[in-house]
Amino acid sequence: MKSFFFILLIAFSVNVFSQKDSILFRSGNKKELAHDYAGAVVDWTKALKINPKFEEAYYKRAIAEVLNLQDYKAAINDFSKVIELNPKRELAYVNRGQAEYALHALKYAIEDFSKAIELNPKNGYAYCSRAVAKFDSGDRQSVCSDFNIAIDLGYRQAAVIKKDYCH
Repeated sequence: MKSFFFILLIAFSVNVFSQKDSILFRSGNKKELAHDYAGAVVDWTKALKINPKFEEAYYKRAIAEVLNLQDYKAAINDFSKVIELNPKRELAYVNRGQAEYALHALKYAIEDFSKAIELNPKNGYAYCSRAVAKFDSGDRQSVCSDFNIAIDLGYRQAAVIKKDYCH
């Protein structure tokens, strides 16, 4: 009988904690919509303390860190955690590559854009991003090819950007 109540207590505790991390996650999402990015990061961080495997909380926090707080190192750490939890999440590689590019870690950015392309060969944005990173790293051989693939895949912005890189 005691073991039954113990198991019931554990099940109840797990359920309460999983609800609490979801509540904090939703609160972070609301703050993000209100442009309170620092507040959103605080809520997502609290959710992650409750559930350290909450992939979407890492991802949302990383996006806020990159786009709104310009904390690229923290974003790279969070995108790395997303990739650890879900190695097939293509956009985590693209976004980590963008953060690495912002820090001039071009070799790592190129590797991440290449991994995103491996996971989804139809990601024109990844080809375009890789082309820019390759150009800036001094590897100009396949830059125009990457831009052309991005254009062929329908990423229209690549045609505009290509003009600055391929003559």
